[in-house]
Amino acid sequence: MSSVQWGDVPTWITAVATLAAAGGAFFAAVTAFRQLREQRSEIARQGAEQARLALLQNKQLEQLNQQASALRRTQAEQACVSFGPVFTSFNTMEPSPGGFAAVTVDNQSGRPFRNVRSRLVIDGAHYPSNLVYPGTASPNETVDTAPGREYEPFLVRGGDTRQIIWSKLYNRGQRFLLRFQDDAGIEWQVDHDLHLAEAPDADW
Repeated sequence: MSSVQWGDVPTWITAVATLAAAGGAFFAAVTAFRQLREQRSEIARQGAEQARLALLQNKQLEQLNQQASALRRTQAEQACVSFGPVFTSFNTMEPSPGGFAAVTVDNQSGRPFRNVRSRLVIDGAHYPSNLVYPGTASPNETVDTAPGREYEPFLVRGGDTRQIIWSKLYNRGQRFLLRFQDDAGIEWQVDHDLHLAEAPDADW
């Protein structure tokens, strides 16, 4: 009767231990791979969430900036500005059929505009005004440019109107620039096309 050679016991024990160790290592590797994959998924999820939050914060910041900009312009937008001829006369000049160039500033806010000044622009040259008239000059009225009258820069109280007049005849080719400070001390500029913007640093 033949017998199977199973080997000695120590060899079997060693083989089983080796197999168990290999199985344990394989299981540990699989577990580590799964954990790594889960970590990567979590990192990706967190990254997507952070990106979503960053986008939301950027939108909120943009909205806040727009609201702040709108509030910043609130008083300045209450400046009603117009440009045209004034059919009046200076105490030293007779009225002209074409009228004198004038800018009218109507402060429709409840607070004053300060440091108001304007320039008539002709062929790139800037001309300061000759007179700041309280209110609006009436046709054929003689306005006084004598000392003691109001000149630039000047103040327009809330609800008041001032008319800035040049001793130059009005024509459609002329342009003007107006600058003023609002109650918060922000310097604004209005151009001939009535664009309102914060004034550049350079003054006239």
